[in-house]
Amino acid sequence: MIERHNKGLRNRAKPPFGYDLVNGQLIVNEEQAEIVRNIFNWYAYGDENDACGFRELEVKLNRGKGREWTYSSVRYALMNPVYCGKLRWCNK
Repeated sequence: MIERHNKGLRNRAKPPFGYDLVNGQLIVNEEQAEIVRNIFNWYAYGDENDACGFRELEVKLNRGKGREWTYSSVRYALMNPVYCGKLRWCNK
């Protein structure tokens, strides 16, 4: 696992929302990635001049169709280092 990590390879973890795993590489899933971009934009800039916290994002995301979002899943997405180009290993 250390060798794979040092080479910048994934250690068979489930890909984060917004990505598909193809031949060991993360490939952007454009449909899901648009939702991820919205999450970050709403959190950073708010919506209609209102701040969007985790709970507000959960409610907003669950108005759409698709996966069910929870407070924890919204928080996990916003705190996931993979979205800024880092490898996640051992929940770090």
